[in-house]
Amino acid sequence: MKKMIQTSFMITLICLLTFVFIPQGSASAKIEDGTYSVDYVVLKAENNSVSMANDYFSKPATLTVENGVQHIQITLKSSEWIKELKAPKGGSFADVTVVSENKTADTRVVKFKVDGDLSKPLEMKMHVYIDSMKPVYDHNYTVRVDFKVDSMKKTGGTSETNDKSNGKQDETENKTQSGNGNKEGNKQVENNPKTGDQSSFVLLFIALFASGFFIIRKVNLSKQTN
Repeated sequence: MKKMIQTSFMITLICLLTFVFIPQGSASAKIEDGTYSVDYVVLKAENNSVSMANDYFSKPATLTVENGVQHIQITLKSSEWIKELKAPKGGSFADVTVVSENKTADTRVVKFKVDGDLSKPLEMKMHVYIDSMKPVYDHNYTVRVDFKVDSMKKTGGTSETNDKSNGKQDETENKTQSGNGNKEGNKQVENNPKTGDQSSFVLLFIALFASGFFIIRKVNLSKQTN
């Protein structure tokens, strides 16, 4: 009997460890459609130290999610110095899209599709050229943009939702949406929906059920033998 209890305990322990350490990245990475502000920091390629390039990036960034597709929009400062900026795309890197540029303020708004997991630092390639420096500063390097997913706040809906709020619905419905929008705008986004929690409880239930079934079966076999 003692050996049977020890075996049951080991099975339960293994199941519980599986429950605790099972990856749940797919659930936490899912972000519902909408527009969000998200803070971030630019890190060096080789370690988690803040890169000097961090000062060229205005915070926060804007994240737009539509039909599950994520796009990041960032405002660059001292943009005249930034000759090239590339984001990950299909295992390589591609130039970001220029949305707008202000020569007077020396800023540039750029946009790129998120190709990867936003909860992990994204590598980006930069070319900085400063001809006013002596000697001229001309350097290509890699940085990692670390988006603080926990800081995300919803600021609006998708383009379809925004169109509706601009007059495609009746006045009563617009008022209702406006009220809900204000509440959502001040609410911090939960990146891990209930799907992950439900999966965890299911795994725990299976572990306990398997352990109980094993004990009952052993007891019954022991009685039959005796």
